[in-house]
Amino acid sequence: MRKMIFLFALLISIVSVAKSQQIKYDKVLTYKTQLSWEQPPEFSTILYVGPKESCFIMSQPTEAVKKVNIDEGKMYYNAGTKYPKFVIKKFNNDTILFLGQVFKKYCLVSDRVPAIKWKILSDTKQIGNYKCQKAIGQFRGRKYTVWFSREVPLTLGPWKLGGLPGLIFEASDSTANVSFNLVSIKNKTGELEFNTSKLQKKTWKEFEECTRKAWKNMIAYLTSFGSDKIHVGKPNVHLLEPSIMQSEK
Repeated sequence: MRKMIFLFALLISIVSVAKSQQIKYDKVLTYKTQLSWEQPPEFSTILYVGPKESCFIMSQPTEAVKKVNIDEGKMYYNAGTKYPKFVIKKFNNDTILFLGQVFKKYCLVSDRVPAIKWKILSDTKQIGNYKCQKAIGQFRGRKYTVWFSREVPLTLGPWKLGGLPGLIFEASDSTANVSFNLVSIKNKTGELEFNTSKLQKKTWKEFEECTRKAWKNMIAYLTSFGSDKIHVGKPNVHLLEPSIMQSEK
């Protein structure tokens, strides 16, 4: 009987996680984010930090739009989003859950907290009231330069970045297409909840394969028109993790 009760409780727990993600937080950090391919390219993002997990909100939901823009002989596909773009880090098992989007399709992707091999340098600078130190590292196709502070003992940062002995205040990639700059840190308690019941669950590997396949089909469709005025290539610049396309064989 006890075994049956335990299994029933476990099942209820699994179903609950599948339906929603609840995050309790006690700190709110705001970053000014720049992604060159977004419109507008600069916008505010928020990192909520709690005792068990953190949640980085990339954007608020907007109406999903299918639109093709032709700019200087290049085609871009903008699908919009109807869900808030979030990245949840679970501290107890080094798991990341994030909203995956491939054109107009969404999924809940399970990933691992990246073990970025940071090289910590001796360079320092003052950012606001905090002394920060420079570090460089690579993650999924981008080379990052970051400034972190040991005075804020959080091994976190914007988006999926982290793993340093202090909070990341600034981060930028070598192509100047991505940057994050900390604007404020506030002690504030609250709770976030995301209804993920309608999202298909995928592993990181499955998400990679799905993304490559979708872009391959889109590129084949566009090139089928045979126009020599439109250049169609892999959308490496327009992905935060361009290694998804680079790993295609």
